[in-house]
Amino acid sequence: MPLIALLLATVVIVAVSSIGRNPLQISRDWLFLTILAQAYIYGFVGPTFSVLDESVVLERAYASQQFLILALFFVPAILLYRALIRFRHKQVPKYVVLSIRPSASAAFLVGVLIFEIAFVYVSVENDFLFRRIGTEVLAKTQADLDLSTVALIRSHDLAIIPVIMLINFVRQNVAWSDVNTIKWKRLFDGLFVICVLVFLGYALLNSRLLIFVFLALLYWIRTLSDATRKSFHWKKWGGLVVVGVYFVLLVSNVRAAWPSGNISLAVLNPLYSIDDAETRLRAGSDWIKRADCLDLIVRIQSDLEQDGYARGAAWERPVVVLIGQFFLSEQAQELKRSARTTAKTYLLENYTTLDPGDYYSCAFTDAYGNFGPFGYLLLAICYTCAIGALTFAAHKTRKPWVIVLTFFFAAHLIVFESEFITLLLGWIRVAPFFILMLLVIPIAYIRRPAQV
Repeated sequence: MPLIALLLATVVIVAVSSIGRNPLQISRDWLFLTILAQAYIYGFVGPTFSVLDESVVLERAYASQQFLILALFFVPAILLYRALIRFRHKQVPKYVVLSIRPSASAAFLVGVLIFEIAFVYVSVENDFLFRRIGTEVLAKTQADLDLSTVALIRSHDLAIIPVIMLINFVRQNVAWSDVNTIKWKRLFDGLFVICVLVFLGYALLNSRLLIFVFLALLYWIRTLSDATRKSFHWKKWGGLVVVGVYFVLLVSNVRAAWPSGNISLAVLNPLYSIDDAETRLRAGSDWIKRADCLDLIVRIQSDLEQDGYARGAAWERPVVVLIGQFFLSEQAQELKRSARTTAKTYLLENYTTLDPGDYYSCAFTDAYGNFGPFGYLLLAICYTCAIGALTFAAHKTRKPWVIVLTFFFAAHLIVFESEFITLLLGWIRVAPFFILMLLVIPIAYIRRPAQV
């Protein structure tokens, strides 16, 4: 039955996205399609392959959730987004032209360079470069570090992708026409390379998902820089996928070799860690389980229906941690030390007998845990309105601070593996960096031609 749900979802999603006037376009709607692709993987692809050859009862439980997700998340999200597109995005500018602010650019370049050097030094010095986000080990390690060190590392985690997006946007859109501006271009090019290398060095040790997110956002910047493009370059898209898959395999190789110290050039071989059929099967199984967002939902479904949905109670912990970190709250620190900072730990503790550790989940999980099937619809409305607003702002704005704000929110919203509450309120964590960035925005203005 999950296979039938997968096939039906594929047909329905394609039909709703393409039939009628003003269908979704890959270049214009790239950010929204990236979110849909992740939701499709977590809601249909991963779960379908995860329950192959399982009991009929479990397959039916999975299929029922998949039909609910299709009807209450995908269809409303696509229809609402297309309505927003018709209402707000009728015209797209031909191109964007930026002008450099010399003083602000100098402060920006120097500040980001110091930021990157400090991050690398602190991470290596405290043996914090290799870590698995969300694990109990990370919570204990982080608790042993002083506040300034933790603040620097977390700041880098939150700000580095939006910073790289801004640098790349400037590189692609400033009119580099004279000797002085070309010098600035070389400086931005150099900083871009440094930031990308540091980011990839971190991501290769810690997160396969960040690789795809990073590539997706860079391509989105490209679509903003060439908004008139109607066609989609399949060769470039294919190359992007190949590069993404290669880096994902490379991450797996590095993560497997790093703890034992067996790092060598052999990890560059994408088949390095797949030496036999058993290892290959185990690696594939791990990937499928990671993409199975329905596992936890099905486990808690019966207890939720019997005892009642959490109705927001599961969000208390992440909200306490989010707000409390700015006031050094002891309750927030205790939740961090015990690795109980997420909504899913509440759901695991109150509706299962499983260890409330780092269990596979996504935005669907706490949406359903708090509000049941209605949570899927609420998630669709919130996500679609946010992405629609970002797409409109990125394509239409003439104000540099709006572009910066768009990049911060895009990097925050694009990870569907995050919890629903994180998508709603997690932007508070990046607010201080956005305010700081406003002081050193390297763009003087954004000039757009007359609309066509």
